[in-house]
Amino acid sequence: MADLGYTAADFDGAAQQALDTAHGAPFLSRGAQLLGLGAELHYWPEQDAAALGRAARQIADELSVPPQDTHAELLGETLTVTVAKDGARVSEQDVRAALTAALESPDLTASLAPQTVPAKTLTAQELHDVLAGEMANASYDPETDTILPERVGVEFDVAAAQKALDEASPGEAVRLAATVVQPEVTEESLRSVLFCDVLGSAQTHVGGTAARKSNVKLAASACNGVVLNSGETFSYNGTVGQRTVAKGYQPAPAYVKGETVDEIGGGVCQPSSTLYLACLYANLEITERYAHRYAPSYITWGMDATVSWGGPDFKFTNNTPIPSRSSPPTRTAISLWSSSARIPTGRTPK
Repeated sequence: MADLGYTAADFDGAAQQALDTAHGAPFLSRGAQLLGLGAELHYWPEQDAAALGRAARQIADELSVPPQDTHAELLGETLTVTVAKDGARVSEQDVRAALTAALESPDLTASLAPQTVPAKTLTAQELHDVLAGEMANASYDPETDTILPERVGVEFDVAAAQKALDEASPGEAVRLAATVVQPEVTEESLRSVLFCDVLGSAQTHVGGTAARKSNVKLAASACNGVVLNSGETFSYNGTVGQRTVAKGYQPAPAYVKGETVDEIGGGVCQPSSTLYLACLYANLEITERYAHRYAPSYITWGMDATVSWGGPDFKFTNNTPIPSRSSPPTRTAISLWSSSARIPTGRTPK
């Protein structure tokens, strides 16, 4: 009882005092309790409140159990789900009251009912909503200049999973068969090689009027720095936009319906053709391309790509598992950059 802060230095004297007092006073005297017609006597004249508090806190900590929420862990091709299990909470005040009641009871016992702490339970469908999804390689976000982490592809049978969870006991680990697809490109692997290799480049000579040269420069600049993540498609018209005077485009010779006429934005087919040739060298997937009805003088015959706002467009898709980016044009050169480890750009994404 000393651990609870109670002491009794003189049990014999306390017993005699209690018996003497009982002849001329109430049966119970301060600090003394006689049980079963004198069969047993407990006498606790001194009580240390601090010691009782320490004991109550220790017991409360030992009896309190945190809840175990439903959680899942993917190991190889197996999805392990631990079923939720409620916890229990016991307060120091309740323990102190129970101990006090026990010391005052004939058999030194008292009951203590812990408070249930509900665990967060997830159904198989909720787990599927959180965990399942298509595989995604690490990619690049040009707006924030950061690398987006990869995602493991996971799929499993929701109905079978729910049946297994219903049959399991609280706290039990359930192993579910899952289809898992690991990403080919991880954040770590992409970070060390992003935009470090030239996939393909092409160069053409710009001639004609000053207005035409200005149009070529504007269109090429619009393509500068465009990033295509794996599977994304580039649209020349979508990137350059409508060629208007407000954007700085000027009238220049253009080929329209078999004739050469001055048109706002004349000459913008040269950057699209140069980019098309760079894509061919890069072995990227050409999604949409149309040839001129004549052989342009600025590029090898059959290597051109004509474009017109509201008409023909030039599109290509990044069919590699890594991001590609067009580099700043040097004069009329256009390069497509991707990931390897041979030609550093000195640029480290966040």
